[in-house]
Formats: sequence, C-alpha cells, structure tokens
Amino acid sequence: MTRIFFVCSLLTLLLVPMQLFGNEHALPETFPPHPRIYFTKEREAEIRELMKTDEFLARQVQGIFEQAEFFLEVHQTQGPVEHVLLDGIRLMGQSWRLIERVTAFAFVYRMTGEQKYADAAITEMVVASQFPDWNARHFLCAAEMAAGIALGYDWLYHSIPEEKKEIIRNGLITLGLEPGLEYYRNNRHWVSSMSNWNEVCNNGMMLAVLAIGDKHREIAEEVFQHAMKSIPFGLQMYVPEGTYPEGGNYWNYGTLATCKTIAAFLDVFGTDFGFLQTQGFDRTGDYFMSIVRPMFWYFNYSNCPDEALPNPAMFFLSRVFDRPDYAAWLCDFVSTMNYYRIRVEDSRQGDEHFRYYDRYAVLRAVWYNPKAVGADFTQTPLTRWSKGRQEIVTMRTAWQDPNAAYVGFKAGSNRAGHSHLDIGTFVYDIHGYRWAVDMGVDMASYRRPGPAWRILRTINRGHNTLLIDNRLQNLNAETSFSEFEVGKDGNVGRAVADLTQAYEGQLTLWIRAVTLREDGAMIVEDQIEGAVAPVRWQMITPATVEIDGKTATLSKGTRQVIATVESDEVETFETFSLKPDFDYEEQNEEFTMLGVMAVPNEGKVTIRVVLQP
Repeated sequence: MTRIFFVCSLLTLLLVPMQLFGNEHALPETFPPHPRIYFTKEREAEIRELMKTDEFLARQVQGIFEQAEFFLEVHQTQGPVEHVLLDGIRLMGQSWRLIERVTAFAFVYRMTGEQKYADAAITEMVVASQFPDWNARHFLCAAEMAAGIALGYDWLYHSIPEEKKEIIRNGLITLGLEPGLEYYRNNRHWVSSMSNWNEVCNNGMMLAVLAIGDKHREIAEEVFQHAMKSIPFGLQMYVPEGTYPEGGNYWNYGTLATCKTIAAFLDVFGTDFGFLQTQGFDRTGDYFMSIVRPMFWYFNYSNCPDEALPNPAMFFLSRVFDRPDYAAWLCDFVSTMNYYRIRVEDSRQGDEHFRYYDRYAVLRAVWYNPKAVGADFTQTPLTRWSKGRQEIVTMRTAWQDPNAAYVGFKAGSNRAGHSHLDIGTFVYDIHGYRWAVDMGVDMASYRRPGPAWRILRTINRGHNTLLIDNRLQNLNAETSFSEFEVGKDGNVGRAVADLTQAYEGQLTLWIRAVTLREDGAMIVEDQIEGAVAPVRWQMITPATVEIDGKTATLSKGTRQVIATVESDEVETFETFSLKPDFDYEEQNEEFTMLGVMAVPNEGKVTIRVVLQP
C-alpha cells in the first residue's frame, strides 16, 4: 500500500506544476499597502477589540509583551544577532533568534507605540542585512533569515527610516533572493524535493518577494514564478490524508511554513491559488492532534523529540477549513502547559535550539480564531489510522484527561526523510507517565558526518521493535497496516501490521498486533516465522524495573504498570544494555531496556506481552 501511494503521488506531482502553476500567475500590478502580511492594520484593530472580551487572546498578547521585554533586555545587554555558525554548518540559531526578537518587538511596538521596540527590531534587521552571507549553502538558514526580516520590514514599514529600508531590501535581495534564484534556476536540492526543506525555503523566498516586490519587481517576479512551480512538491507531503512522513517535530516546521505561505497569498492576492485543495491538507490538523498524547508529548517516531509545541498553524487551519475544534484544542494546549509566553529555556536534553522552535509564537495572537470559544475537541475520535508514506495508528481512552491511556504504533517506511529504523515501534502512556518510550532524537545524528545508522537512537537496536542477530532493519522497507478495528470486545482499538519486509533475510513473516483496552491496558502480539536466529523483543522504559520470571513491575512515582509475557519460546524477562557505541552519542542512562530473548521453534516465535496498569 505504501509503495502504491508513493508512486501515485509522484505521478500526480509531475502533473500539478505544469497544469496549475506555470506562468498564469503574476505578482499584482499594485501591491496592498504595508503592513500587508498577516498583521495588517485591520487585523491589529480586530485584536485590540477582541482581547477586551476574550480571555485567551488577552493572556496570549500579555505573554508576548512579557517576552518582548525579556528579549529587549537581552538585545540591550548582549547585542543583536551575530554571524556565527555554532556547529560549523548552520547559521540557523541566529536566524531563529532574529525571528523571535523581530516579530515580538514589531508586534509590541504596533500594539503599544513604544519606540524602543521598533528601534530594537530595526537594529536587528539592519545588522543581519549587512552580514557577509546568510549561509546559503545550507539554505534553510538563508530562507529563515529572509522570512524574519521580510515580516519585520512589512510590519514596521512606516517606522523604518528610508536609508535603513534600503539596507534591509538590499540584504533580502543579495543574501536571500539572489542565492535562492541559483537554487531555482539549477533545480537544486529542495526545489523539487518532497520535504520540509521545500516548504521552509519557498516560504522564505515568498515572504521576501511579497515584502519588497513592489520596489524590486524584476527579481521578485522571477523568484515568484519559480516558487509557484516548486511549492507543489512540498505539498505532496500531505497526500493522501495529511500524515507527515518526517514526524511531529518536522510537521511543526514544515506545516507552519506552508501555512505562512498560503496565509501570505490570501493577504496579498486574496487567493490561495488552489494550494488549500491539496489532498490531505484539510486533515493534517487531525493527524497532528492524533500524534500528541494527553499531556502534550509526541508519538515521536522518526527523528523527533518527545515534547510537543503548540503550533500556531492550528489556528490558521481552523480558520481556512472551518475547524473550530482545532482552535479549541490549541487553546487547551497553550493554557494547560502555560505556553502564553514564548519559551526561553532549553527543556529538551541535548537540543540547544529547542526554545527557537516556538519562534513564531506571535502568530498565536495574529491568527487566533475566536471560534475556539465554545468548540469541543473532545468529540474527536479516540483512534486514528494515519495513512501515507509513514503509516501510524494512535489510540487513547480519552481527550483532555491527563491520566488517559495513549498508544502510538508505527509501520510505514524506512526511506522517508528523517526516518529511523523504527518500523514496528510503539509508545504507551497512562496515569500521566510514558512507560514505553521512543528515546527520541540524538543531536549527534546531525552534527557528526557519516550515515545515521551508526547512532543507537536511529536504529532498531534502540527502539521498541525486534533485534535479530544484532542486524539492522532493511533500509528500504515499506510496510503497512492490514487491519484496524475500533470499539470491539472491550478494546478502544486494535491495529495489525505486516512488518515482514523490515527484516528481509532475517525472517519470512512478522505480524504485529497492538491493542489498547478500555481499561487502559496495552497488548502487543507478535507472530514470527522463518527466524534465522534468536529474536530479541524489546521495550525501552524510563521506569524502575523489577523482574520476576515472566512478570516485570515498572514503577514511576506512586504508579506501577505490570508487564507479563506469554510465549513458549521465552523463559524470562531480561534487561539489555542501551550503551551506545560512541562517546559522543547520548548515553541513555535514564532509560532501561526491558525485553525477552525468544529461541525459535522451527523458525517460529509467538510472543504476547500485556502492560496492565
């Protein structure tokens, strides 16, 4: 199924740019007046009026004010952004720092009239616009810088002195649009890729075009035509049902960029050019909600950390697809986790850029949808089979209950962008804890040259799946679910996947079924045939583990989960080492791998593990 979907998507993709996005669209003869992108004068007036009676919006705006004050102090004591490639590869941290500062400063200046905020934003933009480059060889850096500066230029247009406008426009052209044109003209890398890169890079180019296109029409027009042909490639990420193949963290990144691009089109042109009709895009908000557990962690398959972020894209999607439940869910997320203020701490271990992932928090005020008031997201189905390049099943016992049980189960592909070798993996939450975890991203997989498959957290040995003879999963595996039942026999849901291809040459059949019971218990059942060596069944947990034969007691705080294994090929539970091969990897000392070694009987193994709270 996955392979058929992928081929069909490619065929569709080859047709879309030629049929819909050739030379039929052009920049407007007359651009709307500044500010014209998102935070228009009309939207500013709406926010001022609405926050008088809307508690959520008032608290969100107040949070932005507080963060702008914090950023201003940092700006004054530490100075503006600098041209520093912290890891020798990326300028991204500086690009993201500029975005969070400039958007917050510009928003607060517009809402209060306090000149110090406009002055700080203008200084940040002028300094960055005179950098020697925006690191166009890693074009995400340049695109992000262009996006932040374009918004600041637009939002503060009437407060920027003319000589500084010229400096900013020159930076957008020479450091952003001209390097971008080299990529477009030569069809390099992200231009025709189905990836978050395509979404983010095209967004940076489009925002620059729409900010200064009235002053520099020739280059703006050429970039616009190229970008209109490129954008459909990135949109194929959402076909057929909105499932994002790169995981939740990259959904945050790529989908926000696409929403920003379409929102800018609506503001400047009054049309989305048909992009909103992309198959699956109207359901991608359902996908995002489904992969976030009750206490707002991801089902973090692929290269994804566990802690989720309240993406303002959900407000935009709620508006354009008339889904007030999306907006109500995002409001609940923000209020429950107190995300009114932009994050300033790095709460993800080993990820120094965590705080910047929420760099567009201002858009939670600008795109806020008041239909959230009175909307009920708790009627959303408790289960979802998300189809696409990656196939994901999620199940929960309730929405808006911090103690609810939650299960995520992955089939899909080992070839999609940012994939780990994690086919068959699962997570399990109940009573506010995650008992079966994905350890998440190891930043060494970004920083160190060479294949990712040398890093423990990227391979099957570091996931809740199987290990046979210490061998990797098939790098080219494409798998799918064969059954999905909801609400039968006391089950919230039950999903069955044929995962055989993931262990090609190591077994001849692997069927895994995962069930979430209405009482919160989780059941994992494996049927294996043709195994060439003993099979290690494994599950990673942050809990304290006590083993008594085929029973294991998992403890966190005052809570316990009892694991039992039923299998004629297994003698007892064991724990296995999570120590990686290299010192520069995460050492995983906070986790324990619980598992069993199953000795095949004529190549066959049957394992049934129950996790009972």
